[in-house]
Amino acid sequence: MLKCDLHDYLEIICMFHYNVKVVTKKGASHSGLAEDVLLSDKRQEVLRIKTVDQDQIEVVTEEIEEIQVITPNARFQTVRF
Repeated sequence: MLKCDLHDYLEIICMFHYNVKVVTKKGASHSGLAEDVLLSDKRQEVLRIKTVDQDQIEVVTEEIEEIQVITPNARFQTVRF
């Protein structure tokens, strides 16, 4: 389970629909528009991202290592998990 302050960052990222690059602990990266934090069918908390191709991907929040905010003038640029 994520620490409360890290979850707050996820909520802000989604509330402002920031363009982000998410790097997982396994080294994979995903870029796109942050849409929502929700529970998957497997009952895991995930960050839903809409990619440039308009695909929706879900990244398990516990697998996130870092989020880089690409949107200019965002409230923050990088969050390390």
